[in-house]
Amino acid sequence: MIVVNYRIGVLGSNGKIGTQLCDFLYKNGISFIKASRSGEKTFENHFIFDIYNDYEFELFLKNVDIVVNCIGPTFHYGKFIAEKIISHNKIYIDAFGDEFVCRNMQTNSVVVISAGDCPGFSGIIPFWIKKKYYDNISKLELSYFCGGKITASGLFDILMSADMGYGFASTYYKFGQYIKENNNSMTKYLSYFDRNFYCKSFINNEIVDVAKNLDIDEVHFNNLYYDDNKYFSLRDIYTELSEKSIFWKDAKDILINKLDSLNNLDFDGTLYKIEVEGQKSGRDRILTLEITATESYTISAYILYRVIEELFVDSKLDAGKFRPFELIDPEMIFREMIELGIIEKIYENKDIEYDAGVL
Repeated sequence: MIVVNYRIGVLGSNGKIGTQLCDFLYKNGISFIKASRSGEKTFENHFIFDIYNDYEFELFLKNVDIVVNCIGPTFHYGKFIAEKIISHNKIYIDAFGDEFVCRNMQTNSVVVISAGDCPGFSGIIPFWIKKKYYDNISKLELSYFCGGKITASGLFDILMSADMGYGFASTYYKFGQYIKENNNSMTKYLSYFDRNFYCKSFINNEIVDVAKNLDIDEVHFNNLYYDDNKYFSLRDIYTELSEKSIFWKDAKDILINKLDSLNNLDFDGTLYKIEVEGQKSGRDRILTLEITATESYTISAYILYRVIEELFVDSKLDAGKFRPFELIDPEMIFREMIELGIIEKIYENKDIEYDAGVL
């Protein structure tokens, strides 16, 4: 095994994901350089600069081989940052989802897109399920909920994701075709919480790539909300933002005013519900799993850390674009995240209850 001595730079090192990523790197003896727009320089290798300062950005890039981008919102900063780093032929790892830029960009180095929680870990989960429970999967439906306190930049990216080219609302993917849902909302029951969730379908690029890699006939992805009022509030905010040519400063002011009513502190964590149909040993099998985990930022930081570790081992990756599920062993990541307490519980359930409704 050949280990490469890469120099790592973390953009947005003082943010929620960046702070935890640096903590994982430090605890595991991996040296790195921090970069943030503000804050005190408490770390010897810490660059403090605005990304639009060309001289400072160039100086930072000269000192690193891998750049991990933890700066949000991607909708505002992503294109500029991705193009800058890739043009310097640096290995680029993105935490949030620069795929709308990277998929249409030529690169002479390795680029890892959407290496966070969702997308990111959500793409690894189906590979773990197939390896553990199935010989082949015919249908997969993954539903995702993130509770706790969210940031304005995180919410901005969630709301604008359709406009960023990440996927299509009220759509699923079947036999290579994007198909509109007849009922674009429903109430979904989650055993772990013993309550109903309002569910909105949104097929994203990651889950489509999962379907192609695992040869799954039909895939669905759902965003979950505690109630329909929460979703309708988000939709109203999205309308307010998208009806004008919004600057990030103005959007931030709008979002901050709404965060108190939108943040949910009843459950400060992440939940995935996965419903699967397929075959095992020649027999049909239906399985439902509910996976509860810690907050989204911790999951994202750990996925980023594990991607970096994989790149440290010289697997002779050709230049190109990758997702975390192409680099990380699913069994290993589940075992590690359970041991660290990042995954808190895996609940297996064969009784599925949901009522379809019309928006």
